[in-house]
Amino acid sequence: MKSYPKLVVLLIAVTLVTATSFAQSDYCPKQKPLDLKEAVGEWKGSFTYNGDLKKVTFYIAEEDGKLLSEVSIPGMSAKKLTAFTKICCGSEIKIEVVVDNKKFDFCGKPKEGKMAGRLVSRDVKDNSSKEVFTVKRV
Repeated sequence: MKSYPKLVVLLIAVTLVTATSFAQSDYCPKQKPLDLKEAVGEWKGSFTYNGDLKKVTFYIAEEDGKLLSEVSIPGMSAKKLTAFTKICCGSEIKIEVVVDNKKFDFCGKPKEGKMAGRLVSRDVKDNSSKEVFTVKRV
């Protein structure tokens, strides 16, 4: 008779854990992997930096299943700069480029020829600022 209350408590705990697992899986569905074709191309747009609107162009290519990119930021760089590019969280692109001792991390998700996201810029003293960017495939 003493084991019956323990069994009831155990069943209630299992039910709550199972219900919580199902609720969480609906709340945060798995991300669909990024289709590299969605990312490849020339992207033009702008980003905010220190309160100013700056133009930016990404040139993204795919080679052997990996993304390669160059970045052009008129007024900050006279030429295209090679950038480090990787896929984050399965569906976002992270483009890292250094301009005049400042590192810019662009992170966004391309969808239907548009990409918007966040930008973190850091200087050599590791001071950082968080901004936003938007680009469109041309």
